[in-house]
Amino acid sequence: MEVHHHPDLKHKKKNFREYFLEFLMIFLAVTMGFIAENVREGFSDRSKEKEYIGSLVQDLKTDTAQVNQKMVALHTQMYGMDTLEMLLNPDVNKNDSAVFKCYRLRSSMVNQHPMSFSDRTITQLVSSGNMRLINKQSVSDRITEYYSNVKDVDAQKGYYVEYFHKCLDLFPSIFAFDTYHSTLGRDGGTAHPKLVFGKLRIVTTDAGELNKIKSTIELTKGIAGSYRTDIIEMHKEADSLISFLKNEYSLDNN
Repeated sequence: MEVHHHPDLKHKKKNFREYFLEFLMIFLAVTMGFIAENVREGFSDRSKEKEYIGSLVQDLKTDTAQVNQKMVALHTQMYGMDTLEMLLNPDVNKNDSAVFKCYRLRSSMVNQHPMSFSDRTITQLVSSGNMRLINKQSVSDRITEYYSNVKDVDAQKGYYVEYFHKCLDLFPSIFAFDTYHSTLGRDGGTAHPKLVFGKLRIVTTDAGELNKIKSTIELTKGIAGSYRTDIIEMHKEADSLISFLKNEYSLDNN
């Protein structure tokens, strides 16, 4: 009859070195995994950072293009207001040419030209907490400075819009609506009749009232001039920031 020997289930006790080696292998595995994850996140963050910077550069280019348009429009408006001031006097209705020119310049009191800076990317960066992705302190400082200056310019825009509306309120005191009553077309658009030389008149010719009108126009013109100077300065800052960011992130020149 066979006798089966049971295997010896007793394990040899590990010594300290074996325990230490096992601990070291586990520690190294966890550490390397942690390092690999940090490296992966680092690459991802740098990629996102460059994407944000590229988007920011596009916003700045949009700003500079819009400033170019607003500079011209504001200059035209200021010129119109300045000429209108000189023409508005108590004897203006005795000069058909002066009256006709006043009506030609009425657009300077109708159309406002506020600048709206592009804040799409900076809003995303701030609202999502991703400003932390901007790894270089010098870059973060330049971006923060630019958009801080944008807020200052927007404050000046507030004055410009406020005084533009004060100027617009004077419109009925200067121009007679019955002389160029507009008509509505079938497409919903408005059509103004041609101004008829010799048939136009300035509503108010009282010297005191004209002085009040001209004072408001002068203030509006001055505020528009200050606003124009501010956005021209922002154009320079935007150009400088674009060049800086392109250099820092090796972006192409498109």
